[in-house]
Amino acid sequence: MAQTKFDKQFIRALRAERADHLRSTTTMPTAAIAQQVGYQDPATVRQLRASRRPIRE
Repeated sequence: MAQTKFDKQFIRALRAERADHLRSTTTMPTAAIAQQVGYQDPATVRQLRASRRPIRE
C-alpha cells in the first residue's frame, strides 16, 4: 500500500506532537523520545521541533 504525501505529513505531525508532549511532560533524553515516536536518529526529533517553531518578527 503506497503512502500519499498527505499520509506522510499526517504521520510526521503526529510524531512531532507526541515528541513535544514527551519533552514537556518527562525528563527523557532526546534519543529516548526519538525511539518512542518511531525515529532512530535523535537529530530528526530536533529538526522536527525546529521546523515547528513559530518565526518571530
